[in-house]
Amino acid sequence: MKRIIIFFLLLPAATHLYAQGYWDLLSGKSKELVMKGTGCWTEGGENCIAYLFEAYRLPRQSNGNCPGCIEVEIAKSYSYLEKFDSAQYFLNRATASLEKMNYTDMRVKHLDAEILNSAAMNFYYMGKIDSTIAYVKKNIEVIDKTGNKKSSAFAKMNLSSIYMTVEDYRSAVQYCLLAFNELKELDVLEDSRVAVLAGNLATCYHELGKLDSSMLWAARAIDWGQKAKSITAQVYGNYVMGANLSGTRPDSALHYLNQSLELARKSGRSNYVAKAQMMKGVLLGEMKRYTEARENLLEAVRLMEKNPADHDYTEAIRHLGLIANESGDYKLSAQYLREYVLIKDSLNVISNQQLLHEYQTKYETEKKEKQIGAQELKIQQQQSKLLYAILGGALLASLLGGIFIYNRKTQKLRLKQLRQEKDNAMLNAFILGEERERNRISHELHDGVAAMIGAAKMSLESIPHLPQEKRMEQLSKVKGILENTHADVRHIAHNLLPSVLEKEGIIKATEQFASEINEARLLTISVVDKNSNAHHLSQQLQLMLFRVIQELVNNIIKHSQAQNAGIVFQYTNGLQIEVTDDGIGYEDTTDSGNHGLYSITRRLESIGGNFRITKRNYGGTKAMVELNTNMPHRAV
Repeated sequence: MKRIIIFFLLLPAATHLYAQGYWDLLSGKSKELVMKGTGCWTEGGENCIAYLFEAYRLPRQSNGNCPGCIEVEIAKSYSYLEKFDSAQYFLNRATASLEKMNYTDMRVKHLDAEILNSAAMNFYYMGKIDSTIAYVKKNIEVIDKTGNKKSSAFAKMNLSSIYMTVEDYRSAVQYCLLAFNELKELDVLEDSRVAVLAGNLATCYHELGKLDSSMLWAARAIDWGQKAKSITAQVYGNYVMGANLSGTRPDSALHYLNQSLELARKSGRSNYVAKAQMMKGVLLGEMKRYTEARENLLEAVRLMEKNPADHDYTEAIRHLGLIANESGDYKLSAQYLREYVLIKDSLNVISNQQLLHEYQTKYETEKKEKQIGAQELKIQQQQSKLLYAILGGALLASLLGGIFIYNRKTQKLRLKQLRQEKDNAMLNAFILGEERERNRISHELHDGVAAMIGAAKMSLESIPHLPQEKRMEQLSKVKGILENTHADVRHIAHNLLPSVLEKEGIIKATEQFASEINEARLLTISVVDKNSNAHHLSQQLQLMLFRVIQELVNNIIKHSQAQNAGIVFQYTNGLQIEVTDDGIGYEDTTDSGNHGLYSITRRLESIGGNFRITKRNYGGTKAMVELNTNMPHRAV
């Protein structure tokens, strides 16, 4: 099935419908400055954040001052400026301010929802899709507590759009339909965003192979878009309709794509025009109308070339190269296919594949746990029934006793089998994780380093055929390619074995790792070494322990909502590494289905070590890694 390009993913922030709710916590000079700052962005002004900082500098005790309200607006401004670390810092400050406020006040709940929504959008722009999904779900829970059903529906539309970015179209359809049904009950289907929702559903059904449903929702997107005067929805609906028909009725498909292109030009949005022209060019190529196809693709590439790392641009130059080859324009074909090879490695699809794999692993593990629970309940029920039967008749006691023992053994064997299947599922997930890492390194070498070396080789081979005055320019290009290749190789090598770990040991490597986290303001980490002598361990063992520390710190950043963490190395009857945080607390075992903790436990067991993680009584989590350094160790 033909893959289609998604026009419009994230909808406007769902919380805009009740933004005034938490703004009511502001008054006087503070509210005036915040309104100036936000209005400045809307009008396309510059340095709008200065108004917000002026409001933030007002005395905290002044009447009408709400630090959390101002902090979340500053965070949103930093997101507009693409300063995502600063945005996250102020979102953390806003969360801390929220904890000091009266949560029973509905306006405070609105502020909570706005913080969660802004955090989700910030994570999205940073490419952290798993965190984005988690925060949007939290946002929906808070919105539901406010009773604002319309905002809840639009938040679900946001979530469905995010699922589309990771190609989880089934989940996207689920949340789209939930949002649509809620808006239908509220009788607000005339909203232009509902027309765009229809376009999203048309796209999802297309990707799932349900073309009848896709055609239905594409037609609705066109119809509702006309009624709501939403050019976006009309462009979207015609585009998806064309994609649906391209395989069976190319002439009809071309009609819809022409409609989409005409509306895109009316919208004045060059990205819409580029995507429609790209799809039209691909279709014309399939119809063997190569000259027209090449013209449309050239225009699409011209409009997209400002962002050469974008996936759509990469696909456009690939199709242009292939169609130019079919039409006999080999020079143009070589130009764009070569560019496609050079930038292909910039596409970051690995994180999306990893997220989908982790979701699937969690789903399979949860399914096994439910089977085990059902099996245990079944054993208890059968034991009770058989016991009553034995007491009811002495003559049948022997027979029923035999049946009881037989059934019990059978059920226990089945229970043991299910537990073994669960362990196997976890082990497979662990093995797949390591295999994915090998594949990542392989892709980096093949798609990045190998492609760049190939480009350098081609450039060198062309030098004898160039005029004398062009040869030095070509040599300079080759030098640049080789310098980039050298940097990539150093980066790959550093990921395999950090140089500071190799030269100075695990303590220094951990301190450098903590320093990088601290500079990014994701977390404040302290590292303490109490004469552990950990740097005297074998290099392979130090590398394994360093990866364990990285996994634990990443878990803290992702899940704990902590602001501070500590890493302590000490020696007490063996090496001990203690990792603590001041977050919401977490307690787990290797039976819970957590892939990361399972990986740590199995690695440490393989070298005679132990791992446990507990929730501290006074808040936060403590993870303890213990290793008897007197025991012989084997490489892992």
